[in-house]
Amino acid sequence: MSTEEQDAIVGRLVRQQADSIKELALLRAELNRISQDFKSLSTSLTMMDYLDGFTERTAEDVLKHIDVEKTLALISKARRAASLRDSASESLRQLGMAPNG
Repeated sequence: MSTEEQDAIVGRLVRQQADSIKELALLRAELNRISQDFKSLSTSLTMMDYLDGFTERTAEDVLKHIDVEKTLALISKARRAASLRDSASESLRQLGMAPNG
């Protein structure tokens, strides 16, 4: 393999790694936001026992903002992004390059 070919491969792997790291950060931020909705739902359901069904943000209000299918799709995308990141990092390691993340 020529130096130019190896440089092209390394460049592709570095871009793949960087792109997957960025995508993973965005997905994690969105999943973190969704996790806050689930925490609110949990709090609403727990507080119903103590406040006779009254909470500032009722379970129904929280459920309007939770899209389970979207959440599952985001989790799947995050797994794929992490897998791509890990694959690129491993390939770079095997080529003697220090991975970025």
